[in-house]
Amino acid sequence: METIARERIAHLLEQAERWALEGRQDDANRCAQLARLIGKRYRQKLTREQRLRVCRGCDGFLGPATTRVRLSRKGWRTTTCLQCGRVYRQLLRPK
Repeated sequence: METIARERIAHLLEQAERWALEGRQDDANRCAQLARLIGKRYRQKLTREQRLRVCRGCDGFLGPATTRVRLSRKGWRTTTCLQCGRVYRQLLRPK
């Protein structure tokens, strides 16, 4: 069951990316929601790349039209969800 769940999560996020590029943001958000629900139901963690594509605030898909990405001089990458305003910060450079 775990491998099927991982495959479905990957497929849903790929579909969400395609729909986000086509401008179908509502459908992309629904795919992201379903991917998170499948992960919760079957206790499967999303990979790092997958986690960075789903907003934890609104469960929306973080595509090119719904995010703002900024790089700071101190080595942080700041990603903002434009749907709910949640901010994610990642350290790019090791200390």
